[in-house]
Amino acid sequence: MKMGIIRLALAVGLISILAACGGLDNVSGTTVGTGEHSVVVTNGTGTRICFLFLLEEGVTQLSQELDYLGETGVLEANGSITIKVDAGTYNGLAITQDTDGGCDDDTGTEIDNFGFVVDGDEVWRLEL
Repeated sequence: MKMGIIRLALAVGLISILAACGGLDNVSGTTVGTGEHSVVVTNGTGTRICFLFLLEEGVTQLSQELDYLGETGVLEANGSITIKVDAGTYNGLAITQDTDGGCDDDTGTEIDNFGFVVDGDEVWRLEL
């Protein structure tokens, strides 16, 4: 009985938090990062991008803090975002929306660009 009440309270709390989030934000047209060069990432997939990573070579752990779209950001189809990075070699990873159209599980398609060299302003076009 006591566990049932605790589970109910947790469920109500989670629903409240999700409702307060208000959904996802389209970050198209924004610039993030602080480096010397611009990498313009364009979404040519026809679907929403939920996660976008451009990691310096050697970084092996993904985390929410490294996602250039942020906690609630998405890159809609045909949108673009500019990522400012320093010169170097990067491993790029983008993940599309889930099979149900959301961004809340791991059923999206991964698009990778490993060994992406940035030595000036660059373009990375995401395509399936």
